[in-house]
Formats: sequence, C-alpha cells, structure tokens
Amino acid sequence: METVPRRRSTVSKPVMVAYYNKNKQGIDVSDQLASYHNSLRKTIRWYHKVIIELLLGTSVVNAMILFNEQQLAAGLPAASVTQFRESLCKAMLQTGVNDEDKAIHYLRETAQKEGGKRADRRVRRYCIGCYDQMVKGAGRQVAKLKAKRVTTECGGCTDNPRFCFDCFAKFHTCDLRKIPF
Repeated sequence: METVPRRRSTVSKPVMVAYYNKNKQGIDVSDQLASYHNSLRKTIRWYHKVIIELLLGTSVVNAMILFNEQQLAAGLPAASVTQFRESLCKAMLQTGVNDEDKAIHYLRETAQKEGGKRADRRVRRYCIGCYDQMVKGAGRQVAKLKAKRVTTECGGCTDNPRFCFDCFAKFHTCDLRKIPF
C-alpha cells in the first residue's frame, strides 16, 4: 500500500493503482478526446465498428496530437478536436483552399435545374473526358449515345467543365501544400 495525497487529506492505495494513475496520460487522454466525437453507426457487423473506430477515432486523434505538438513548437495555437476534424475534411474535399500560383480544382454538383415537370432534377451533360475518349476511338455518333452524362463539374476551372469521378481524377491533380488549419 502507498499513501497518496488528495485535496484535503491522504488516502492509502495499492502501489499498482498509484503507479497507473501517475502514468495513465497517453492512452486515457486519446480515448477521452476520441469519445467527444463518436463516429460509430448501428451495425451488426463488429468489424465495421472496429474499422470505423480505428480510422475516424483513434487515427484522427493521434494525428491531432502530433499536429498540436508541431503547432506549439512553432509558437502557433493548438487546434481543438472539432477544428482539426473540420480542417481535415476541408483538406480532403479541397474546399476553402486558395493557392496563389494554381487554382485548386474540386468536383461539385451543378446548380442548374431542368425545367417543366422535371424542375427538381439537375441538368445532366456529357462528361468531357468520356466523350473525348469515345470520339477518338469510335466517332462522334457512338460518343453521343454512350458517353456518361453527369451532374458534376469542376469548381476550380473558369468554364466549369463537366466530369465524372474517374475522368476528374485523370485530368486534374491535387495540390495539398497549403492546407488551412
């Protein structure tokens, strides 16, 4: 047994408990920070819960702790869990990032709606990448029939060309040098 001081008195505890309380900071702090923003969903499959907890819980908190250590070493303010998650999502979606040399390209839904009875639907146009590829390979008539029609466009280009997810990745590259935290 070991005597441990408390606020106004002393308490006798086993040596093992006193040692644990003295050295528990690493794992317990990480678990506490991860518990503030629980991303688990109701599911029967246990391995889904484990994967989501590892990806969105533990790894994000560990990355935030490392980021905050670098921020404090550089004399900058540390980020909270919420701020770090928001900036991580913005960096992954590449929204709100400005680069002086090069525009950041990101895929977004178009705002154009169809008219008449279908006013609730977005206007679909040919994916530029798929259409051009089919024109080169099989001709314009085949391309008009078989090219993907999409409602997504590049938000970084001036003329907002239409792209599907596959072609967007082929035609645009991401520059993550400047991530706003």
